[in-house]
Amino acid sequence: MVEEWRPVPGYEGYYEVSSLGKIRSLDRIVTLSPNRWGGTSKKRIAGTEIKSFRKNSGYWGVMLRRDGAFQNRLVHAIVCEAFHGPRPDGMDAAHEDGDRDNCAAS
Repeated sequence: MVEEWRPVPGYEGYYEVSSLGKIRSLDRIVTLSPNRWGGTSKKRIAGTEIKSFRKNSGYWGVMLRRDGAFQNRLVHAIVCEAFHGPRPDGMDAAHEDGDRDNCAAS
């Protein structure tokens, strides 16, 4: 199976999700706080794969950050939204094979 990467909905330009259930941050430029002389500088931050963690529910989660705010998200829900579209009201993303470790888009 070929791995495909798509933007994480709501975090375009910050993170991407793969069809196999991996999450990665993208390269970006950040402005650092003013120094003691009032000047600012920019720093390039290289993108990297985000480590997921097992929640008490048994599902895999990741912590995403944008504009100083953090959000805890479920990996399988991110994959489902990126590859199958927005979740209809009252519906949940499901693991077709019943395996909570399998976050693949298939």
